[in-house]
Amino acid sequence: MNRLYCDNCEESGHLKKDCISLPKANLNAATQNDGRRFEFREPSSEVAVVDTHCHIDAVFERCHHTGTYEEFKRKFHFPPNVLGCISSFSDPSCFSSFGIWENLLEENGVWGTFGVHPHNAKYYNDDLEAKVVSCLNHPRAIAVGECGLDYSIRSSSPKEKQHFVFKRQLRIAINFNKPIVVHCREAEYDCFVIMKEILPKNWKIHLHCYTGDLEQAEQYMAHFPNLYFGVTNLVTYPTATKVHQNATDIPLRRLLLETDAPYFVPKRLKQNSRFSTPGMVMYVASRMAQFRGCSMDNVLETCRRNVSNLYGIDIP
Repeated sequence: MNRLYCDNCEESGHLKKDCISLPKANLNAATQNDGRRFEFREPSSEVAVVDTHCHIDAVFERCHHTGTYEEFKRKFHFPPNVLGCISSFSDPSCFSSFGIWENLLEENGVWGTFGVHPHNAKYYNDDLEAKVVSCLNHPRAIAVGECGLDYSIRSSSPKEKQHFVFKRQLRIAINFNKPIVVHCREAEYDCFVIMKEILPKNWKIHLHCYTGDLEQAEQYMAHFPNLYFGVTNLVTYPTATKVHQNATDIPLRRLLLETDAPYFVPKRLKQNSRFSTPGMVMYVASRMAQFRGCSMDNVLETCRRNVSNLYGIDIP
């Protein structure tokens, strides 16, 4: 891994003090004080890609968008190769009368996963479970989740309740014969133990936004041959050293590209974007390619096959 990393332009091979670009990296071009001209190149490719994890209903809400997904893509200038997204519907509000998940799943390029996030485990009851189960019968519902464990300070759900709710949803995934999308934060060991207890070894698993260390990742991979790790735009932040190592050293055939939009704005867009969108998944691919020392097309092509293997989605 190249340890030289510029916090300004996000390129490897030099430090910020040596960078010739401007602080605002979302400009197309700018003239430097010494007369040099620097072109800002947004990540681009002709290889099709799908954002494998976002919360598109929350994106619409935060961006005050009331139109269609296609209109949103045009409004926010998605790269033409970003063909769609897999949206996680995992907040109880998604299943209320105000939820828009059914309308979203009618659109081309939008798929859904349904579950209860560990932050919301304290609200789990039979009625909420019945709503999740009902949604999973939709033909474009492709997985259960996100669900799992979160021991961070952000989660107020008791650990015991999280364990109970996680186990319930793992069994729902088995009943539906669907992949599982797992949220695991500061709970890697317990998450692994529970998954080993309930899931068959060959189960298809998306370990979303993985922030554990490489040793733990190797433990997961050794036991679950069909487990994939999601990499978000955290990989663009200089302080996310574990994410950098995972994006570099975990085999590419076990990785997925995701934004977790509206969260994790790419570092170079942070000054001008409050929220992320599925179109920003290209920044994940670009940074991963830099860490791995390969072409971005190689990352996109391999991750496209991974999506197909995990979710059965054929991306043209």
